[in-house]
Amino acid sequence: MTETFLELERVWLNSASLVNVSAMGCDPGSSGLELEIDAFIGRDSRLNPDQCSRASRKCRIALRSEDDEVWAGAIVKCDEGWLIHRKAGDDDPAWWLDVQAVRPGGYLAIYQPGRVLRFQIVSVKAAVSRRAINATAPPR
Repeated sequence: MTETFLELERVWLNSASLVNVSAMGCDPGSSGLELEIDAFIGRDSRLNPDQCSRASRKCRIALRSEDDEVWAGAIVKCDEGWLIHRKAGDDDPAWWLDVQAVRPGGYLAIYQPGRVLRFQIVSVKAAVSRRAINATAPPR
């Protein structure tokens, strides 16, 4: 009985939820920028590397400027931390994402060559997956 309970506890602690994170630029270098992230976070409010690596198409990041210019990429776990991959074949230097706990009021930073963009997390909401939408859709 105890082994079953410990296994269930491990599964619960390691489970992750797909969330949508919104953040606003909070320093002169990132003022007017809005950041949106769809990623898996664990019960500890941190990005979940196992889920993000298995479903990288869902762990995305988008940066929007005041003039609605949008830049998008994917978040990937590597040995040194979280790497932001832009589109395939892009020759630009890598960007790094520094994020601790993913919760409203928390901070994150994007490190670009020669510049750091800092953001404050405004909201964290459960994201609706396509699978959940398809499961509730009426049959055709």
